[in-house]
Amino acid sequence: MEDLLGTNINASELWDQALSLIMTYAPKVVLAIITLVLGLWLINRCIGVLDKKLGAKDPTLNKFLCGLISAIFKVMLLISVAVDRKSVV
Repeated sequence: MEDLLGTNINASELWDQALSLIMTYAPKVVLAIITLVLGLWLINRCIGVLDKKLGAKDPTLNKFLCGLISAIFKVMLLISVAVDRKSVV
């Protein structure tokens, strides 16, 4: 098989490169997805508890605080998931 530059590329070499990349990055991607899902679940649980505790006092302030805290936690979660995890794998 020839690529655009005219060099010959063996299909088995491509397969080996693809397999190597998958084995290198798949655990990191899976761990990031698990961290994201568990983090979002935990944030929603905490916001639900906070909503119940503050719900009777002032509904307007409750909605504002829950939205603000939820947004801050989700941004922090996304930043922590997006950071390169070289020491994990």
